[in-house]
Amino acid sequence: MEPLKLTTEAAELVRLKPQTLRAMRSRGGGPRFVRLSANKCAYRVEDLREWVESRTRRTTCDPGPGAA
Repeated sequence: MEPLKLTTEAAELVRLKPQTLRAMRSRGGGPRFVRLSANKCAYRVEDLREWVESRTRRTTCDPGPGAA
């Protein structure tokens, strides 16, 4: 099993603020996460990579996959 990244570490990897990842967990739309306890979450590096890849666009007007 690959090591998990805590929210602060994951935020550094994807160049977001930790509070942005926390907000995304609440409202959805962010990377998949693992709930370790009632107040601690972590991220798999592969899930972070997949999430970043899913947000990759060719132009600013490219709506991305699934937006037909």
